[in-house]
Amino acid sequence: MRAVVVIPTYNEAASLRRVVETVRGSARAHVLVVDDDSPDGTGELADWLAERDYGVHVLHRPAKSGLGPAYRAGFAWALASGYEAIGEMDADGSHDPGDVARLLEAEPAVAGMSAHLLVPGRKPAADAPAAVGGGRRPSRRPSTDPRRTGGRAR
Repeated sequence: MRAVVVIPTYNEAASLRRVVETVRGSARAHVLVVDDDSPDGTGELADWLAERDYGVHVLHRPAKSGLGPAYRAGFAWALASGYEAIGEMDADGSHDPGDVARLLEAEPAVAGMSAHLLVPGRKPAADAPAAVGGGRRPSRRPSTDPRRTGGRAR
């Protein structure tokens, strides 16, 4: 099965290399970095990683357009490129890139779909039970997370 993990970025140069290399080293998945013209050099770093690893791809977008549109662009690229499993994770370290391999191993449980979306959960508290395919349910409330709102609460 062809799998790719979509990683949207904006000013993630400090953490991107570790996340990409951990995903590539621990899972049989490619990586698509979707960069929104980061001023800190994230896009250039992503290009450098892609030059050195055939399984790393980069989608450059001309301006910061938000996390949701970045994921949609990445998912569209992945589907058009023939990937059968699509994962998503943040580049800031809030998702454990080592979970990708575990999610791909559990993938047969969702067989029969034309494409699978694998969403690693955010890092749980130390005493939280582990769950394959964990993660948060989407909220209908506006986000107050400054990473998702450009630093301002909504």
